[in-house]
Amino acid sequence: QAVMGGVSGVLSGFFLLALGTFGLWGAFRQAEWMYDAAATQGGGPGATTRELMRTNNVAGVRAQQAQLGKIKRNRLSARFAQTDARGGFAILWREVVIQLRLKGAWSVVFMSLMIVGGAYVLTLPRFRNSLVPVYIYMGGSLYFIGLIAFATAMMSFIEVLRKVELTKALPFSPSQVVRSEVVAKSINGVVLAIVFYAVGFAFRPDAWELMLTGLILLPTFVVMTTATSFLVAVLFPDFEDPTQRGFRGLMNLLGVVITVGPFLVFPVGALFLKLSPLAAVPFSLAIGAVITVGAILWSGQLYADYNPSE
Repeated sequence: QAVMGGVSGVLSGFFLLALGTFGLWGAFRQAEWMYDAAATQGGGPGATTRELMRTNNVAGVRAQQAQLGKIKRNRLSARFAQTDARGGFAILWREVVIQLRLKGAWSVVFMSLMIVGGAYVLTLPRFRNSLVPVYIYMGGSLYFIGLIAFATAMMSFIEVLRKVELTKALPFSPSQVVRSEVVAKSINGVVLAIVFYAVGFAFRPDAWELMLTGLILLPTFVVMTTATSFLVAVLFPDFEDPTQRGFRGLMNLLGVVITVGPFLVFPVGALFLKLSPLAAVPFSLAIGAVITVGAILWSGQLYADYNPSE
């Protein structure tokens, strides 16, 4: 057996050596075509895509893919696109059509995974009569859905500021544009939060107070986070500068931390005092409304004076 093992090892080593030698020979045979391939890839759609990715223009990359026919229209977005939208609702209509065309299927898949994971946490046999899974469920929803809202806002508002010259020509005031954009970019997170806590009600109806608290506060938190992200984006709008891009990300995180503290202090305090969390909902809603309205008004003033060429 030792001899057979040694022979097998030698044969395996010889096979790997021969395979590597053949691969290098094939690569050197194709080396003369390398410059032609590099010249071909240096221009055209590939170069445009790389430039868009370098500047973190995700919307521009997706738009180019749509122009090249790599993104197909689905039936739901086609039907919704036929809706006659007027006034400020047109901005929401545009965002819904874009989201349905770009990531409708991915949103369904991600939502399904979150629902399955949340249902598993809520139905753990070990904690069947405990509120520990509910607390984990609520904390996870705040983290994941808040992260989705944060990432969506950061990427979307870059495109909003890039097209400011087109948006300013619309018959809307800057505050109305900012308000509509904030609401439009919050749709994904709000829908996900509603579905998530509807599932929570179905699996843990005994914890209805906690579920109802999350159902009310989480959509408010999504809108508040989105409004704060728009404010940070218009305060630091230089997307070409990598230093400012990183600093803007840090300011976004700092803004979320500053706003989430006052927003959650009352529900968390009510739980520590063994009171109903619903008693703290009005206070959190008031804080969220003040932060959201303040961020939108400030962003509207900055947006009115924003000039991408300066």
